[in-house]
Amino acid sequence: MSKHEKRLERMRNNPKGIRPAQVDSLLIHYGFEKRRSGKNHCVYSYGTHILIVNFHRAYVHPKAIKEILDTFDELLEGE
Repeated sequence: MSKHEKRLERMRNNPKGIRPAQVDSLLIHYGFEKRRSGKNHCVYSYGTHILIVNFHRAYVHPKAIKEILDTFDELLEGE
C-alpha cells in the first residue's frame, strides 16, 4: 500500500485533521490539475469534475473531505 493510498484510507476513516498540503499532494498524485490558487481556496479539475477546496483554516473542513472522497469513488467506479 503506497503513501497516497494510506492517506486516502485515513481520510475515509477520520475526515477531521487533514491538512491542506496533504489534500493538495493527494489530488495532484491522482491526476487532478490545479487550475487556480487563491488566498483561501484552490480549484482542481479532472475532466468534467471540479473541486473547490477552502484552505482558510489549519485543517480542511470535513465536508470538503467528504466531497473529495465522493469524487474519488465516482471516478473509480467509471474505470
